[in-house]
Amino acid sequence: MPLVHRTQQPVSGSGWRGMADGSGSGGVSPVSPAGRLWHLGQMDLLAASAGINVLSLAMPLVLLQVYDRIVPNEAFSTLMLMVAGVIVALVLEGVLTVMRARLSAWSGARFEHTLGVGAVERLLTIDLAQFERTGAGVHLDRMTALGTVRDLYAGQGALALADLPFAILFLGLIAWLAGWLVLVPLVLLVVFGVIAWWTGRELRKRIHAGAIEDERRFNFILEVLAGIHTVKALGMETLMLRRYERLIDGCGRADFRTQVWNGESSNLSMVVASVTLVAMAAFGAAMVINGSLTVGGLAACSLLASRCTQPIQRALSLWVRLQSIRVAETKAQALFADEPDRPVDLPPLAPGDGSIAMDRVSFRYLEGGPWVLKDLDLHIKPGEAVGITGEAGSGKTTLLWLLMGLLQPTGGRLQINGQDPRAHSRRELSRHIAYLPQQAVMFEGTILDNIAMFREGDWRAEAVRAARMVGLDHVIGRLPQGWYTRVGTGAIEALPRGITQRIAIARALVDRPRILLFDAANMALDSRGDEIVRELMSLLKGKLTMVLVTQRPSLLRVADRVLKLEGGGLVPAPLPSPPPPPVKTTTRRTITLPGAPAGAAKGAVAAGGGRSGAPGPVQTEVSS
Repeated sequence: MPLVHRTQQPVSGSGWRGMADGSGSGGVSPVSPAGRLWHLGQMDLLAASAGINVLSLAMPLVLLQVYDRIVPNEAFSTLMLMVAGVIVALVLEGVLTVMRARLSAWSGARFEHTLGVGAVERLLTIDLAQFERTGAGVHLDRMTALGTVRDLYAGQGALALADLPFAILFLGLIAWLAGWLVLVPLVLLVVFGVIAWWTGRELRKRIHAGAIEDERRFNFILEVLAGIHTVKALGMETLMLRRYERLIDGCGRADFRTQVWNGESSNLSMVVASVTLVAMAAFGAAMVINGSLTVGGLAACSLLASRCTQPIQRALSLWVRLQSIRVAETKAQALFADEPDRPVDLPPLAPGDGSIAMDRVSFRYLEGGPWVLKDLDLHIKPGEAVGITGEAGSGKTTLLWLLMGLLQPTGGRLQINGQDPRAHSRRELSRHIAYLPQQAVMFEGTILDNIAMFREGDWRAEAVRAARMVGLDHVIGRLPQGWYTRVGTGAIEALPRGITQRIAIARALVDRPRILLFDAANMALDSRGDEIVRELMSLLKGKLTMVLVTQRPSLLRVADRVLKLEGGGLVPAPLPSPPPPPVKTTTRRTITLPGAPAGAAKGAVAAGGGRSGAPGPVQTEVSS
């Protein structure tokens, strides 16, 4: 059974609270924040909590009757009935407790599923420039924080809040049975509440400091894992270890201070429970001696005080934990703060001819930063192949990312098929525009999964067709598991980079795009792979629009024209000269047949080779 029922509509910009209560447009039934408990199964938790707390009154009431009526009157038949009733109440309370625990676990799973899916969807739909401003470790830390938020809305925090109103019921019964004795638990709980409030404030400061240290540590770990080959090649293991030791030292100190304050709050909670029981016994005994309270009333009030302090203690402990939850909430809010790069309900890009038009397009990554592109003009006709060269860092990849819609122009106008790409769905835009990156990225799965982009059905046949276009079928046929060879994390090194690059090229061709953006995707290919790619580009020329970013003359010769990106703009560049024809060389060799006298070669050549049939030197010519 699925955790939640979701439609195909992506999450809109309603924020993480909208996802938590279902008010976002992510396919979860929309409710108001006041109705959040119902749609996450929390109304069932409230009903179970009510039953548990009402049934818990059975024991104090029975003790009251036993000490005050049954024992003095020796009413054994009444005692048996009360014992039977208490047993039934305890069994029902146990059943409800188990059911509530299962409901809490299920509610928490639904909450985390809904919020987790919404968070990943938000990460996948935010603008690329916004995504890259924050380190990957920070995003990972924010995702981890969702589990902490879950504890408040659908975990033990929710159970503590559900039990809290019934503490008033227990205090009211104590006041009804013993009058002013109710002040004993009230005063102690107020004192505990003040101390817990102060502890929570101090704890929040330390948790916030620890969160900053954790973000730095996550970023460092991801950087090291991503560049592990470079670290080992340069012998930087010791240096990286020293850096991590400094980071983990800061994290350890922050965690130590946090745990100390957490431990103090927990110890204080146990002390308050013990002091409450002792104080109730002491003051209650004085009332019994004075005749203002019966022994049964004292026993019942002691049990009621114990039951009363439990939910209040959990609630006040929740207040202490709330400091870490608030930090986690801040992280969750930051995760949902970045709006999607475009609305989710945009129409698909209408089929077109593959034309590209850029008029005075400018772009820079940061406000006030240097211009990567400035007043750039580019017009490409349908089916035209344009080669683009330029120095490293001149903005060639940025230009391609603008064309495919990953980045938005800072200024100017960009049109694909005569339409503004920002006014159309990104998914449909990617079906019209294929991007071939410099370095292939393989996802965990099989070769066929990666080419078909994990789609089933007819897409598998399309994947095989695209693989044949780049000559992968012969290579895959020699692998032990063929199309089902595992690639991705940990397995990608089993395949040469040239093969993984061809897999990426085949993946880009599966959707039969109208525009092909080639970002030096042949850099990792060997001579045979480069030849296959060049032949493929020649075959596709005229059938789709191509923008070829490369420095290799062999591929630039496929282009109809070549442009150079410099100073943020494009200037015409000459087409590479065709390769010179192979030079024909003639090698003269003189071979002396067996029986020819020494030194006869020169005379034989001068005489035209000697008499017919006589052994002598033979002159041959070999052309190459």
